[in-house]
Amino acid sequence: MDENWFFVAEPGVKLEMNVFRWMRFSPGYSYTTVYGSDTAGLSDNDLSGSSFNLTMKFGKF
Repeated sequence: MDENWFFVAEPGVKLEMNVFRWMRFSPGYSYTTVYGSDTAGLSDNDLSGSSFNLTMKFGKF
């Protein structure tokens, strides 16, 4: 059995804005960082990277 343990952190920031009384728009950014992955063929840099997201919320706020 090949066990490989490593650490993953994903700090991020998100901005939420009211567009209408019933709708919110929320763009965000995060960065995934991986430490200690000793998998053959994959390095920490291969698993680390940026992520952008867009969220829309609908409802009564």
